[in-house]
Amino acid sequence: MVLWHTEEDVEDEPGSGFDILRIAEFNIGDETHPVIMRAFIYPDLLPGPAFGWRSDGFSQAVDTLHIRDFPNMTHGILANVVTWLTLRLGPAMDIREVIESLQPFYDGYGLSIVYVQDGAVHACKNEFAADRIFTSRLDERAESFLFQVNILTDRSHPWVPELEDLHPDQCGLYEQRLSRTLHAMQNKDGKSGEADSMRFLFDLITSQAGDRWAYANPDVKAYFIHRQSLQGAETWLGGGPAMPDDSFSIHKTQLD
Repeated sequence: MVLWHTEEDVEDEPGSGFDILRIAEFNIGDETHPVIMRAFIYPDLLPGPAFGWRSDGFSQAVDTLHIRDFPNMTHGILANVVTWLTLRLGPAMDIREVIESLQPFYDGYGLSIVYVQDGAVHACKNEFAADRIFTSRLDERAESFLFQVNILTDRSHPWVPELEDLHPDQCGLYEQRLSRTLHAMQNKDGKSGEADSMRFLFDLITSQAGDRWAYANPDVKAYFIHRQSLQGAETWLGGGPAMPDDSFSIHKTQLD
């Protein structure tokens, strides 16, 4: 199973929120059961937003949702607290339970998770804002996939207009990215092996189709492609937008 993410951040002043690619590393286990947690970090945020992974078979990727202000909300927390806790807890606690215990939120995220549990690799996506949560689980059928951009996925929910603060034109640009991804995934030309999937996704995120809304646009700060199996994981990691001739770093871990 493969989780991938391009981390984008629009800066009014280049370098004001991101200067160089930093990966924080924590030893969160003990001498008997060592667990290494790694996370992309911004200088002003907890680890968790963007992407992170652990040596015990857990990884996550985060997409900011465009959520309106709630002036009548008298209490709440920021969504990035959730992503720090989910990365820190890993598979020890159900993700939806973590989110429900902390709501309501002043903002919102789409949180995609891959984890190893009960002898299998699982994946799910939780979109949450205010006091709403929408959960999708990856189908077990071959070639199934989940994909997230910076809008709520299921546009049929009546509470979508209550939550989102997004101009229709901007929403349309995100929907075009969804459409391009769906088209690409439906035309993989037989690339179904694990190694092929990694290369296919790398080639996909080098695409400049869509101009400023392309996968490889100037606002991309880093990219992350992570393949998880019951035996271990392989992670491809690069700074900036992905380019076809990039020399990205490769990290491998083995599961006990």
